[in-house]
Amino acid sequence: MKEALRRQNIGQMRAKRVQRFAWRHAASGGSMCIIGNERIGKTWSYLPTLCQHIILKTPPRILDNTDRGPSCIIVCVNENEGDEIAQLCMGLLGPTRLDFVQVVKALSRNCIEEVAETMRKPCGILIATVDNLVKLYMLNGKTKSIFNPAALKCVAFDGIDSIWRGGRTHCQKIIYWILTVLRFEKGHSQLFVVGRLWIDSFMKPLMRELPDILLVFEDALEAAMFAGINFDFIVSKNYNGEIQKILAEKQMMKKRVVLACSGNIDVSALSKLLNTKSIDNLVIEQFDQKTNQLYKDWCKSHMSRVLVVAEDAIDKLRGGRIDFLVHYGYSNWPFFKAQFSIFYNNYLCGIEKFHGISVVVMRPSEFEQAWLFCDFMLKHSRHPPESFLTILNECRIYSDTSESRSDFPLCRMLKSYGNCIRHLCFFRHFLWDHETKPLDDAPTKGTIKFYVISSVNPAQTAVRLIEKATARYYMNTPLSYFGDKLRLHYESMLSHPRCTKPLINDVYVLKIHNLYQRVGITRIESADRIEVKQLDSGVEFYIVKQNELLICYEKFKDEPCEAYDLRITGLAPFNMERIWPDDAKKLVRHKFFNLPAKPNCVFTADINFGFLDLFFVENIYDSSGNDLNSFVLKHIPMYTDSGVHMRIQKCISEAQPSI
Repeated sequence: MKEALRRQNIGQMRAKRVQRFAWRHAASGGSMCIIGNERIGKTWSYLPTLCQHIILKTPPRILDNTDRGPSCIIVCVNENEGDEIAQLCMGLLGPTRLDFVQVVKALSRNCIEEVAETMRKPCGILIATVDNLVKLYMLNGKTKSIFNPAALKCVAFDGIDSIWRGGRTHCQKIIYWILTVLRFEKGHSQLFVVGRLWIDSFMKPLMRELPDILLVFEDALEAAMFAGINFDFIVSKNYNGEIQKILAEKQMMKKRVVLACSGNIDVSALSKLLNTKSIDNLVIEQFDQKTNQLYKDWCKSHMSRVLVVAEDAIDKLRGGRIDFLVHYGYSNWPFFKAQFSIFYNNYLCGIEKFHGISVVVMRPSEFEQAWLFCDFMLKHSRHPPESFLTILNECRIYSDTSESRSDFPLCRMLKSYGNCIRHLCFFRHFLWDHETKPLDDAPTKGTIKFYVISSVNPAQTAVRLIEKATARYYMNTPLSYFGDKLRLHYESMLSHPRCTKPLINDVYVLKIHNLYQRVGITRIESADRIEVKQLDSGVEFYIVKQNELLICYEKFKDEPCEAYDLRITGLAPFNMERIWPDDAKKLVRHKFFNLPAKPNCVFTADINFGFLDLFFVENIYDSSGNDLNSFVLKHIPMYTDSGVHMRIQKCISEAQPSI
C-alpha cells in the first residue's frame, strides 16, 4: 500500500494540513470528524487506514465459511462520488482477487439484490448511498444475514452535510443501527465523518458514544458554530459611526475586543480615527516576532484597549481568550471566515465558560455578504436575522427597477413568503394593482373542509372542497365527478384537436401521469417551452410543448377550478432556495396524509388569509384531530417565518398601477 500511496503523491512529507492531524489518530484506532472546504484532503485522511483494515482482515475472513458482509462501509453522497471513492480504494488495495470481492458498490437503484447476494460472503469495502444502505440493512436477516458486526471495523460518512441534507431520516436509521451493533472505541470499530459543514443534529448524539473522537476544523467559522460562538447582527447606514459606538460601549464594559479589518483598509489610519473618538487601541498590521509578543502582552494585560488587527495577521495570533470580535469591512467570504480563528484560544479556555461574541455590522447595500451569511445560518439550522433578509429583498426590488422587469412573471417565492432570498432570480418582485384583488368565489376566512388531492411538500397541499365529492380514485388521484367525466370524454376520442395559438391564461387539456386534466397557461417562452399549471387534479407547474396541449371543449372550459393551493403560513426548510428535501416530502405524503389508506378522509383548516391563488392556513387537521404542523415539527428540520403575512401586506400596499 505504501507504493500505491506514493503513486498517488500521498505521503507524510506531502500531507495536507488536516492529514497531519488525522493519519496518526486514525492509525491508532481512534474515530474522527473532519470539517473543511472542498479538496483539502478529507477523504485521504481516513482512506489509508480503512484500506489497511481490508488488507489485514482479508486472509482470516476468507477461510471462515460462516462469515459474511463487509469489513468497512463508506456512505457517500451519490453515484458519481461513490465511483470516485471506489477507484481510489481499488488503487490502494492492489490487484483484484478471485476469491474475495474487495469493493462492493451499492450506488444505483436497481443493484440491491445483486449487492445483497455478494454480501452473503465476506467482502471488503461496501460503498453505498445512504438510502441504499438502509435498504440493505432492512434486508439483513430476512433470509440470510448479510452483515457481520464482529467483522465491521470502519464506518465512514463522506460528505456528511450533503448526505444529511438529502436523507435525514435515512441517516438517523443508520446511526441508530450502527450505535446498537458496534462499539466505537480503540480495539473495536472506528467512525470517520468528513464534510463541508458541521451538522450539529447529526454529530451531537454521536459525540456521546465516541470517547476518543478527534475533531479537526479547517474552517474557522465552522469551528465557531460547533463551539457556540454567539452573533450580534446590525444593519446601519452610518457604518463607521455604528462601529465606533460598539467599540466605545465594549471598552466602557472593560471587555477584550478585537477589531478585524478586511481587505485594503489602512489599519494605521483607522487607529488614528479611533484615537480622535477617545477609543484607546493597539494596532497589529502584520505578523512577526515583535507583533506576536505585542499580542501576548495584550492578552496578559487587564487594560481594555481595542486590538485593531489587519486581516492577513489575524489567523496567526495565538494567545488568551477574547470577548468580542468586531468585523470591519469585507473583502471576500474565505477571508471573512478566517477571522474567526481568533476564537481558538476561547476553545482552549473552555467553550462552556467563554463563548465569545461575533459582531457583524452591514450596510443596507451589501447583498452578497448578507446572502452568504443567511445561507450559512440556514445550513446550520438557524434562522437568519430579519434585518439581513430585508437587505436581500430590498436589493432585489432595486434590481427589478434598474433592469426593467415589468414584463416578467411574478416570483413564486415572493408569493409564498413575501420576499425572495435566492442568490439569483430572474422574475418580478413587485405587484401590479390588478394582482391584489382576491379570486372570485374563493374562501378568504373561516374554517374549510376538504379532500386532499396531493401533498406537494410539507408546506404546500393541493385540496378540493368537500362540495366537490370524490367520484373515484384514478392511479391514487382522487377525481371529482367533473374530473372523471372529462377523463372519460378524452379517453374515448380517437383523435384530439391540438393547440395552435397558445395565449396566457388560456385553458387546455393535458395528459399528466396518464390522466387527462385541465391546465392553464402561465408563461410562454417558445413553442417548445410553455409553462402550465394544473387546475383540478393538483396545483403543480409543468413545462410542455405546444403540440402536447389539447383543445378544451366549451362544456369543460367554464367550470370553476377545483384545486386549491393551501400553504402553512411561514413553514420553511433550512435553505435559501426554500426547497424541501425529498425524504421530507415522502414522509408527509406517506405518514401524515397516507391517501391510499385513508380514502375520502375529510381534512379541516382555518384560513388565515388569501393572496392571489394561494390560501394561507395556520394548520391542517385530519378527521382524528392530528395536525400537520406538529407532525412536521417533530420529524422534519424546519422553521416558522413569522413575518410572511406582514411582508405580503407590504407588497400589496406598494403595488404599482397596471401598465
